[in-house]
Amino acid sequence: MDELANTEQGLLVRIGLRWYRVTGQPRITVSAAGAPQLGGEYRLRPASAPSAAQLAEGAAGQDPEAARDPLAYLYRLQQNRLSAQGEAVGIEFHRIGEQAQEACLVLLFGHVKGLIPGREADTGDGLVGLQRLLGQRVEFQVLHVDPEAALALLSRKAARLQKREKVEGRVGQVLHAVVRSVLAGGAFLDVALGVEAFLRAHDYDGRYLADLRRFCHVGDEFEVAVTEVSPGRLLVSRAALLPDPWEALAQRYQQGGFYPATVLAPTPNRAYLMLELPDGTLCYARHPAVGDPEIGTRVTVRLRALSRERRRLYVSVVGVRS
Repeated sequence: MDELANTEQGLLVRIGLRWYRVTGQPRITVSAAGAPQLGGEYRLRPASAPSAAQLAEGAAGQDPEAARDPLAYLYRLQQNRLSAQGEAVGIEFHRIGEQAQEACLVLLFGHVKGLIPGREADTGDGLVGLQRLLGQRVEFQVLHVDPEAALALLSRKAARLQKREKVEGRVGQVLHAVVRSVLAGGAFLDVALGVEAFLRAHDYDGRYLADLRRFCHVGDEFEVAVTEVSPGRLLVSRAALLPDPWEALAQRYQQGGFYPATVLAPTPNRAYLMLELPDGTLCYARHPAVGDPEIGTRVTVRLRALSRERRRLYVSVVGVRS
């Protein structure tokens, strides 16, 4: 590998006179001479040569100052508690201080390697979260610089916390959001302020949903309202900007009507069963006195009550469907 550049096309390498785009899960390390080296699992695909302006940004596609004098650049960020961005080019395992060896996200600044340990990455899901950041521009603050080892300890958590602190007092603000990952109980979003927010499943459209992944997908974009801001925590709601779904549910379901449902699980106190209606809405039935219905069993339920105050549907299981 003769040259490395990060551009709008992605991560590019030059071998001889030809440029290639790197895909897969590349791992970039720095040799003793300070040259970047490519490893890990990756593929090379032919690509057009980057422009002179893109190459001028430095070997890792950074701020030009970082390429000219990386140590001075990192010291300036540390002393002034400034946040910056860099490309996440790999994951390596390092021992930081007295801590046990742990996975670290790697950013390059000329001959200096920046490390974001998993505990400072603020992803919440360990190595999987770090892998999700590979190839993305990651915001960070500098915690420590070791010029002899040509290493810098970085924190994504500190940079994100600083941004969250700047939005204090903005509860109710409407922001544009992009879905970055989805769980059954909620989704992580990037919002217009440049911070990550969490959307709970019942704040998606106002209903209690069994699995948000059926309705919300990575890359979806929508407006949300900020509902809670505190250090390290930003909650938002999409439902707050929508008409109350319980008006529609009252028209969709009739008290005394029969409907298909699927058994999900007992409630924590085992007083009720949680079931899911075909449109994804949760409903509750009294738990049978003996035995546990098998999860996934398809049943027929009869609507006993729709409580707008408690925002719940109460049903009775009247039969098992084949």
